[in-house]
Amino acid sequence: MHHNRTTPPICSGTNAAELFEDRLLSRSEVQAYFGLKKRFLEVAASRGDGPPMLRIGRSVRYRVGDLRDWIEARRVTCSAGEVQQ
Repeated sequence: MHHNRTTPPICSGTNAAELFEDRLLSRSEVQAYFGLKKRFLEVAASRGDGPPMLRIGRSVRYRVGDLRDWIEARRVTCSAGEVQQ
């Protein structure tokens, strides 16, 4: 008997704001919901400067809350030609 071990599908029409904080996403799902390219995630993971990830067997997953925190930590505000973080 074959069991599907992939993450359950996200309902059609769901956007990133509606995802639960603890939901685990594949790189393809991160790309679809957060706009971070799969290749960027792969390279950033190898450099150690990407969003936190979980390794489950051979699979890589990203927690929605971690992605939001990682993105928010990179927010840059600009005023009068000066960049501040």
